[in-house]
Amino acid sequence: MTVSIPALSSAIHNHRRAVAALLLAAALWSSSGLFIKIIPWSAVAISGARSAIAALLFACWLRPSTLRFSRLQWATAICFTGAQLSFFIGTKIAPAANVVFLNHTAPLYVIPLGLWLLGERPKRADGLSMLVIFAGMLLFFSDGFSSARLVGNLWGALSGVMMAGMIVGMRMQKAANPVESIFLSHLLGSIVGLPFALQETWTLPTVTGVAFLGVVQIGLSFILYSAAIKHVEALEATILTMLEPILNPLLVFWVLSEVPSGLALLGAVLVIAGVLTRACIGSRWT
Repeated sequence: MTVSIPALSSAIHNHRRAVAALLLAAALWSSSGLFIKIIPWSAVAISGARSAIAALLFACWLRPSTLRFSRLQWATAICFTGAQLSFFIGTKIAPAANVVFLNHTAPLYVIPLGLWLLGERPKRADGLSMLVIFAGMLLFFSDGFSSARLVGNLWGALSGVMMAGMIVGMRMQKAANPVESIFLSHLLGSIVGLPFALQETWTLPTVTGVAFLGVVQIGLSFILYSAAIKHVEALEATILTMLEPILNPLLVFWVLSEVPSGLALLGAVLVIAGVLTRACIGSRWT
């Protein structure tokens, strides 16, 4: 994490390189579902070990001895920690497609939270996107009524709620560096999850998988995203990073032959449509 983000950002000086960097970041994010499935640890243990590695990487960059966290940063970090834990637990239990797209229902909650905490009035596109996303969410919960799938879906939905809290918390931090909240969230995640990880069996393949999640899936992807985001428009970034929820279940299907149901696929289409509708129409009317 000693890489200089400004230096890398200047290296990604043209639009084509920025697009490539964002696509690669989204592809790295998408690998989480597969590794959560194949690493033979509990979800909390995997999340804690990954967060410990990520926290060390961010600490090398931020020099945390000089940091003083505000209450808002603590609240934001708690939300992000909750989102990560919920996502990991849900992915262990339910199909990866269900959980990753339920996680992406966050805009459904960002809209009312933004009105309440930021005074942001919903735009015309927001009402339509909320209806479409909510319809997709209902399809996931109609996708079979086995206890395991229902519990996994509930964890996925909770991850979307917590992610919305993190997004709004980030937007409320006018002067603070948002990376500080991300570092704090991984620090909290490691405190919660490392005791579980220490009780697991440590093998070379397992350690390699966890190290990949911490160094590459989180660390490298964050560097790429941070360097590229300044060189693309917000709408374009939204569209490009939607590769993550699409590729996530495809990787799980390719390696583990986990096939999403028809209702889950339809729900995924609606969630993507809702998110992109809000981004596209919202950018046109603002």
